[in-house]
Amino acid sequence: MNTIIQNLLKNHRYSYPMTAALRALSEGNTSPLLLKDIIKEYRTTADKLRWEAVDVIIDFVELILEDNVLSSEEMHTLRMMKLYFRVQEGDFLKRHKEAQIEHILGRQLSLIYQDNRVDKEEALMKVDLQELFGLSYDQFLKFEQNAVKQALENGAEIKNLDTFYK
Repeated sequence: MNTIIQNLLKNHRYSYPMTAALRALSEGNTSPLLLKDIIKEYRTTADKLRWEAVDVIIDFVELILEDNVLSSEEMHTLRMMKLYFRVQEGDFLKRHKEAQIEHILGRQLSLIYQDNRVDKEEALMKVDLQELFGLSYDQFLKFEQNAVKQALENGAEIKNLDTFYK
């Protein structure tokens, strides 16, 4: 977790409270009491930090997907960040991040569908991609439709894609 968050901090500028919270996380300190101290010290609120965390997590996702692989350590770090900042299912869409989500998912799903079939490992990757942004199944399907359409136009059969197409 340390290396991933350090890379995130190196490549982006965040508010002082967020930077302090991310440094604590990178050191393995996930104590809610420390987060309360950070909130108090920087005179911010848990909600402000939570909403900034949505943006931070999108940056994090883009960073970890540069290699088009999601490791168990990366997923663990993501889950810890969501828990620590209390980011909930639906928060990404409430924060109006549809275009960013669509871009990230579109890129990854195109890679998954490029051979016109989805194997077991790729199916599990799709589940992880859905979890990254706290999307319901129906929300994920909505984002997936363009990649599915492209695969079908390239000769894929729907039965080989591990999805539904509307």
